[in-house]
Amino acid sequence: MSRAASRSALVLDESKLPPKADAVKGIAWLPRLIPKAKAKLRGELPASLMYSCGGDRNFFKEHAIQSSEFLSLVWRPRTRRRGDRRLCRQAPCRQ
Repeated sequence: MSRAASRSALVLDESKLPPKADAVKGIAWLPRLIPKAKAKLRGELPASLMYSCGGDRNFFKEHAIQSSEFLSLVWRPRTRRRGDRRLCRQAPCRQ
């Protein structure tokens, strides 16, 4: 299957992303990173937006998690039902 064939017809609207300074329970960048990861997994990330950009990489480094591991956590059905709390418990989040 070609990469183009796996892309969704939908594209994430960058203007709808939370601001870079937003935080969830004191965890900066997380509200922005989650929708980016979901869009990446669905093939809906616009060409102008990158998953694992500099800001994302800073988040991964600070919370000792790999970008692929974060995608895996977002993809898991149980994680999607339980929300951000599971992501925070999985990685050593600082508050």
